[in-house]
Amino acid sequence: MNARLFVLIATLAFVFGCSNKHDKAESYVKRGIDKIEKGKLDEAGVDFDKAIEIDDQNADAYFNRGILRYKEGDWNRAIDDYDQVLDLDPKYPKVYSNRGLAEFGKGDLDGAIEDFDQAIHLNSKFPDDYLNRGLAEADKGNPDEAITNFTQTIALDSQNVWAYYNRGVEKEKKRDFDDAIADFSRAIQIDPKCAKAFGEGGVVKAEDKGDTEGAIADDNQAIELNPKLPQVYVNRGREKFKAGDLTAAITDFDQAIQLNPNDANAYKNRSKAKSDMAI
Repeated sequence: MNARLFVLIATLAFVFGCSNKHDKAESYVKRGIDKIEKGKLDEAGVDFDKAIEIDDQNADAYFNRGILRYKEGDWNRAIDDYDQVLDLDPKYPKVYSNRGLAEFGKGDLDGAIEDFDQAIHLNSKFPDDYLNRGLAEADKGNPDEAITNFTQTIALDSQNVWAYYNRGVEKEKKRDFDDAIADFSRAIQIDPKCAKAFGEGGVVKAEDKGDTEGAIADDNQAIELNPKLPQVYVNRGREKFKAGDLTAAITDFDQAIQLNPNDANAYKNRSKAKSDMAI
């Protein structure tokens, strides 16, 4: 899954009305939803299973069990539940949205984009469908399509921090550095605690502007807001290395490795810093 924020657009709510015939099953669905909200996922699953046992045509039960399975990372079974809902009603956009998220989770980017397309076709006013379609396009290596989707998200929701942040990332890939910084700055303006925007802003300042001091300042701010971002330590270590502060650079690479022991770049940069220190 993409390391950037992936927005869960499902809501724990009934999506279909119920008749008197379905009242007993619906009572289990309602209890299952309440248990999800309390973090009792196993018990919630039992309730949704019971609702389906009582009424195997109950769309609410399949829909909410799909949400539960998504939360558990069980992408395939979540998709199975959403398939069941769509068999009952193929024109409900939120089901396509959620199935797209599960397909994204399992790495089926084409399937995810197809479902987000269908969700948008049925309801073109829901910004998170554009955001998630943009993330899928970004993961496919299509920055122009991703930027278009993030721009559509912003048109519908001008305060969407992650649309600005992710659009900035894609502009950065295209080396459109000034516009990337503008998007990161806008994300920070909306949410001054957006650590990732500070981190990416630091990367742009380092790569495009050669502004080591400014890059380190942004990295410092990102780490203060979220000390669990290994790549920011790698970035700050590189800038400290450029500034000749090898000891501080090694400390940052050490921290990156502690957070992510599989970070090859951190090991590579630490080795270079230690080698230069030994000269």
